Amino acid sequence: MILRTIVFLVIVATAAGLFPDWRPVLPPLAAIGLAFLTRRVVAALFCGIWTGAALIVLKEGGTLFTSVGGGFFRAADTWVIKGLNDPSHLLVIVFSTLIGGMTGMLAASGGIHAFVALIARTAKNRVGAQLAAYATGVMMFFDDYSSTIVTGSAFRPLTDRWRVSREKLSFIADSTSAPIASVSILSTWIGYELGLIADAFKQSAIGLDAYGAFLASIPYRFYALLLLAMVPLSILMRRDFGPMRRAEERTLKTGVPHEPGGDLAANTDESQLPPVDKRRWYDAVLPVATMVCAVLGGLVVSGRSALAAKGATDFPIREVVASADSFMVLMWAALLATLVAGGLALLRRTLTVDKLAAAWLKGLQMMLTAIMILTLAWALGAVTKDLGTAEFISQGLSGVLSAGLLPAAVFLAAAVTSFATGTSWGTMAILFPTVIPLAAGIAAAQGMDPAALNNLAILTVGAVLTGSIFGDHCSPVSDTTVMSAMYSGLPLMDHVRTQMPYALLYGAIAVVLGYLPAGYGMNPLLCLALQIAAAVTILRYFGKKSSEIPSP
Repeated sequence: MILRTIVFLVIVATAAGLFPDWRPVLPPLAAIGLAFLTRRVVAALFCGIWTGAALIVLKEGGTLFTSVGGGFFRAADTWVIKGLNDPSHLLVIVFSTLIGGMTGMLAASGGIHAFVALIARTAKNRVGAQLAAYATGVMMFFDDYSSTIVTGSAFRPLTDRWRVSREKLSFIADSTSAPIASVSILSTWIGYELGLIADAFKQSAIGLDAYGAFLASIPYRFYALLLLAMVPLSILMRRDFGPMRRAEERTLKTGVPHEPGGDLAANTDESQLPPVDKRRWYDAVLPVATMVCAVLGGLVVSGRSALAAKGATDFPIREVVASADSFMVLMWAALLATLVAGGLALLRRTLTVDKLAAAWLKGLQMMLTAIMILTLAWALGAVTKDLGTAEFISQGLSGVLSAGLLPAAVFLAAAVTSFATGTSWGTMAILFPTVIPLAAGIAAAQGMDPAALNNLAILTVGAVLTGSIFGDHCSPVSDTTVMSAMYSGLPLMDHVRTQMPYALLYGAIAVVLGYLPAGYGMNPLLCLALQIAAAVTILRYFGKKSSEIPSP
């Protein structure tokens, strides 16, 4: 990896010397290229910042040697600090740590396991067992890791009993982890996503509120929404195709949950959890409900206060939400939910103070990599802004790429990048500082009014956020892909092989019937309806209904 990195950076340095006019695009290209070559997003982002800092030092009159050496240190002491030197960025970090810690406490208290056990009692047949697993994955909307771990490990015995293949269980677990967390208005993802959106809007002088744009982009998350809709529909239709159908037939006929051989790494250790008789479903539900209510109430209070400070006498709900300080509200909600989760655990004596603190720290550890990536993404955005990267790309592509084709192109770029790197968060961090300014540049070049620019920006946000999910959903180097197979008790490549046809099908449908027509003005809900209809039709005529057997 080190050798590949050195060779690539030498190529970048050579390009900087041979093509000086192209220097503004070298930092994001270095980040993307190294992410592809090494699959190490943190290192790739830092090298992108380093490249940009070196170019700035060179522009200021430095030599090649001083530019490389000085750029290395300035990447850390100037641009990383610039990325953190923003109150909204710090609020995002605080919110992310709080919600990560709360997730750790919910898992350690046993509340999540008790909630899953409650849902599992409703399963009376194969369809019911699969739908219960799907419902659990959706209800774990606040964290993709928790969703994957709980759905796979908790439902494995139940789906084995009803002769559901492990391939199908891992597909359900994977399809309800990142997709639901990415569209949820409260999750370990939202602080990260809002931080990137807000920074990209600020860089491009787009006057949209990050939280409002996030909400407005949800109907444009075609791939994620199509997955969430088609998983239960395919379960109810009892139809599958390709390797998944063969896996289901095998388990139905023989009772063997997965192909023999392969490395299984399922984690079923519950020795650190409280005893079963102490686990209660409300230990998980009450903190999450508190967070939801706190966000809704906080948005109203914050928005009305902001409007009242401006002298407003009328308070329409849309303007109230748009005027609210969403970052501050999210931090309030996460803090309150953390207090409720910790208070319940101590009050019911399911966890001691020491175990509660350890659980909080373990949950926090899950967020450290995300916070590091986010910080470096902010730094990369700052250095590319000083280099004029956005203006360069916009001027170059505004006459080539139309506004109508931009969302589809962005989705494909995000899908390819996320599949190659295995990380949706890294893909977002790499693409947002580039594609949002590109959208602004195309809008300016084509004479679009502010309302049209805002719509294009929202559509582009949706394309980045859901295109990034593609790789997280099916790449063999994605952490959630690995975890879905691991906790479902399935060899990794068996999971990838059976899931890939569905991912490719739904991705193609999202482009053809989603981003292309939406880019030219079609209503997103109509686009989504067409996508679901097309997917159901394909499943109906090309899928095969698995032969049923008597209930075990």
